[in-house]
Amino acid sequence: MEMKSFLRLLIPDPPLPTPHSALDVTSTRLIKATSRNTRNQGASEPNSDGAFPKTDTPTAILSRRPRRRQWFFKELALLTRWHAIWISMIGIVGNPLWRRSTDGGSDMEATLPMIPAPRTLIADDHPDVLAALRMLLRNEGWLTEAANSPAEALEAIRSGDFDLVLIDLNYARDTTSGQEGLDLISRIRALDSALPVVAMTAWANIELAVEAMRRGVADFVQKPWENARLLRILRDQIMAGRARRREQHLKATRDRELAAAEEIQKSLLPRHMPVIKGAELDVAWRPAGAVSGDYFDAIQFDERRAALCVGDVMGKGMPAALVMSNLQALVKAFASAAAPPQRLCEQINRAVCGNLPEGKYITFFYGLFEAASRRFVYANAGHNPPLLVRRDGRTARLSDGGIVLGLFPESRYEQGGVKLRAGDRLLCFTDGITEAANDAGDFFGEERLLRLLVEHRRQSAAELSETILAAVADFSGGSFQDDVTLMALAVED
Repeated sequence: MEMKSFLRLLIPDPPLPTPHSALDVTSTRLIKATSRNTRNQGASEPNSDGAFPKTDTPTAILSRRPRRRQWFFKELALLTRWHAIWISMIGIVGNPLWRRSTDGGSDMEATLPMIPAPRTLIADDHPDVLAALRMLLRNEGWLTEAANSPAEALEAIRSGDFDLVLIDLNYARDTTSGQEGLDLISRIRALDSALPVVAMTAWANIELAVEAMRRGVADFVQKPWENARLLRILRDQIMAGRARRREQHLKATRDRELAAAEEIQKSLLPRHMPVIKGAELDVAWRPAGAVSGDYFDAIQFDERRAALCVGDVMGKGMPAALVMSNLQALVKAFASAAAPPQRLCEQINRAVCGNLPEGKYITFFYGLFEAASRRFVYANAGHNPPLLVRRDGRTARLSDGGIVLGLFPESRYEQGGVKLRAGDRLLCFTDGITEAANDAGDFFGEERLLRLLVEHRRQSAAELSETILAAVADFSGGSFQDDVTLMALAVED
């Protein structure tokens, strides 16, 4: 296909104007046509029909088509000439966006400029080497700083921020072994672990290169160097170093936010257990990480009545902690001395349904203790049943209630009740206790916990909590895999 035919396909003819389309003519074309007609026709009146071009006739449109194609051919030829000139100049003066490929061929490869311009420290005791390297990097638009000795290099790193350090391994005191350079690498890594270090030497050997890499050098270049290869290595290491710094910054930000979340969560939990007449209360709370999905509270309404509650949000970490804070707020809003446990569970369940992520739920236990009658009424929403041990060793599990919170908004809950007596011990806990595992994969289990509780039923609430935590830690090898909450109530004589 000829070029003209090809361009005719690319450049369609303008559409035919509709009648009375003189107003669609641009002002520039109108002025030129008016002046041309005025010159040709002489005495035409400014507002007469002869002063305006007849643009709505097919003859005028057909006459413009050749001129339009001719204009496009001229522009294409001009663009081609400028492109040829630009390519030839690149080979002479270089271009920050394009360069010859490193294989020695005639192909051009794209190289985007690094933004912001890299700041590079060059450490070498040879002035000519320093001058050559600085000129090479400046031609790339990089910022450079020079150091003549290891001491100057370390001082520059302490006082400034660099994207990369390019160092020689041999200096005036030791020109062949590279020990000064190796020591410099170790000290640079101690100052800034994310700063890339590229080493250069004219006395390269396998042992020296391995030792340099072991001490933390990012890459190794032998003198005399090849400019294209050196630039590629430096560019790669700068990008890697910037990625490490971004990761370090993100990690530091996450750590600060996590520490703040930990403090906020601790502030939501009771710092001191209320004093209940005729009973002792103690609690132990151990998050698996910085924050926890376990919840506990002891709400004292007056000297004779108090509420005990324990909850566990499915999952761990920050998502579970956020749900836990929501649960804490709901309990504070709905709990009162007159609110039956079963109704409180129903209210909280309706509030959390639809707000929890799919597949998430909350196990929850809520009980009201009246000191005068020693009556304990409760509702258990799918939580680990608290264990009750009587003075004589008999046991009971407080399981009356219903399903977990957050699944069905119309769920109903039953209410249970027991009368506590002097010497009784009541233990509320989360599954971090019973599901603690040893090296063989065995769980601590509820039966082992119950035997431990029966064996130490004469201990105080604080002693009992300490004994159980120590036993679980010993069983699991000193670590807890999940959040752990333990609340012990001891009824006094």
